Amino acid sequence: MKIRFLLIAAATMATRVAMAQDDERVVRHKEEQTKHDYTLSKINPELLKGADAIVRDAHTIIDIQAADEVHVTEWYAITILNEHGDRFARLEESHDRHRKITGVQAWLYDKNNENRGRLKKAQLVESSYTTDAFFDEIRTTSYDFGFKEYPYTVVYKIEKDYKTTFLVPAWYPQPGYDCSVEKADIRVTSVPGIKVNYRMVQSSITPTENKAEDGVTIKATVKDLKVRDRWDMFSDVEKGYLPCMQLTCDQVVLGEYTGNLTTWKDWGTFVYKVNADRDKLPDGTVKMVHAFTDTCTSAHSKVAVLYRYLQQNTRYVNIMLGIGGWQAMEAGKVAEKGYGDCKGLANYMKALLKETGIVSNLVLVEGDVIPARTMDDDHPYHAFNHMILCVPLPKDTLWLDCTSKHDPAGYLAAFTSNRKVLMLTDNGGIVARTPAYAATQNRISRSANITINEKGEWNGTVNAIYSGYWWDMENHVLYDTKKEVSDYFNAKLQLATYSVGDYSVTNRVAGDNIPYLNEQITFSGSGNISKAGSRMFFSPRIFGGVAAVSESTAPRVDSFRLQTTYQVADTTTITLSGTFDAEKVAKDIDVEHPFGSFHSKASFTKGNELRIVSVYTVKSGRYAPALFADYQKMARMFNSGAAYDKVVLNKKG
Repeated sequence: MKIRFLLIAAATMATRVAMAQDDERVVRHKEEQTKHDYTLSKINPELLKGADAIVRDAHTIIDIQAADEVHVTEWYAITILNEHGDRFARLEESHDRHRKITGVQAWLYDKNNENRGRLKKAQLVESSYTTDAFFDEIRTTSYDFGFKEYPYTVVYKIEKDYKTTFLVPAWYPQPGYDCSVEKADIRVTSVPGIKVNYRMVQSSITPTENKAEDGVTIKATVKDLKVRDRWDMFSDVEKGYLPCMQLTCDQVVLGEYTGNLTTWKDWGTFVYKVNADRDKLPDGTVKMVHAFTDTCTSAHSKVAVLYRYLQQNTRYVNIMLGIGGWQAMEAGKVAEKGYGDCKGLANYMKALLKETGIVSNLVLVEGDVIPARTMDDDHPYHAFNHMILCVPLPKDTLWLDCTSKHDPAGYLAAFTSNRKVLMLTDNGGIVARTPAYAATQNRISRSANITINEKGEWNGTVNAIYSGYWWDMENHVLYDTKKEVSDYFNAKLQLATYSVGDYSVTNRVAGDNIPYLNEQITFSGSGNISKAGSRMFFSPRIFGGVAAVSESTAPRVDSFRLQTTYQVADTTTITLSGTFDAEKVAKDIDVEHPFGSFHSKASFTKGNELRIVSVYTVKSGRYAPALFADYQKMARMFNSGAAYDKVVLNKKG
């Protein structure tokens, strides 16, 4: 027994010695005499290419002592190369009642490695943000040396205490695309009884994990990270943007709530518990609900009526941090104040529906036109920044984004559609998927009928229908001022000179909950035409291209992702005064790829009528990097008006 005790003691001592050595690396910096050389002479030249800043050395220590006791120490030195890198030199740390900053130190070095200053506590700038007494107060500690003699180096040591394992920070060794890294490491320690789950994304390194009697230690180190291609809308976002170690603990505490986050079902159970019993409505609101819905003949109509009431009588405010980032404002408070964040509004809508006997579920989602994070089936993680509501009805399932002021009930815009989500139920979390709309639902359908007289003057009408995704982009014309709408229409067509006469805009919702916007305009103008003898040259292009393209010219290395399926179908009919022979019209386009297609056909008939039909389709999905050049080519062909190549006609007689 004595021998076993000595072995355990020796192992424990060895672990503590190793931890002490790691801690020493963090705190050994001295203002008077540095052992570090922050000049650029020894930097790998490859790390300087395209960089605005370089992380010279960085250490992160996360020590988890209990579910409500986490100590975090960060020490990093970063060299700023130019004015674009100044943002990396600024300190900005948020804290609240769950996270406390216990110490901040900072030093400044010039290009010759000479000490040019040290942060004094009185120089820290403290600010707070709170919108009402029932929200957590969120505070920010910030500092900036304001030094402008490049290159220069700042060194920071920041110590924080967390009262929760629910908010353990992820590790991002590379703080930005234009910031390279010489060396950065992390050490995570946890006591027995608390398991740390981790996963590396956008990195090939494999962390080490050592188990001992007094807990587990996880370590990872990265070196020589070059500047990365800047994220664009085609990035394979399911892999993340920058190298990252995602961290979660199985045992969590958040305020008075405790839970387990081993599975997505556990996640749902915990967040459901945090938001439970917050749906009591004031008596006046209860009366209003029944006044609006008691005469409704279907559950769908009740949802639509109450959703419209929500949109017209509440506004969105943004509360993201602390427990305020995970717990909804009480429904009664939302009713009283007339505002709430995404959680508060979703919970309020849930309470309104509950009063009518309709069950609904809060849903966690990553909201963005292109999701920044995607749920991993095998690694539950903080993959959310938004909350919506799901209403399962007997014959349909309606999804509601309660922060939207205009979406019809049952329709989700590109911000939340077509992605995995976590539905919160009384039986735990359920991984679900929001609706993905077809090309015929996310569609632009435009038709133009135009006449050109002998003087080269254009007169015509345009009828355009925008649905789904494109309704999102276009529906501002329903709410803009008359002048704003007129200015918008007068800059929309591809004619050199024109003016819009009459116009009308109507809005409707189809049976599948998809919104449609119909624009009709009349216009007159001139230009796009030249003559030489009996020959006439003109550009028949009326409509602009709307395809997304990347400006990067570098070869594609990573796979790319198209988030939204959509279609643009255009028909242009131009009738000329006189009779002509067609010398040249646009060639047919027939392009087919796994990610989409582009087809167009131009025909000249009756001696005076030109008709151009164009259909451009994009299919959502993830595609191999080798296909990206083909996507770019197809998109640019559409945007440049390849279907509307210059027409050459010879006048008869």
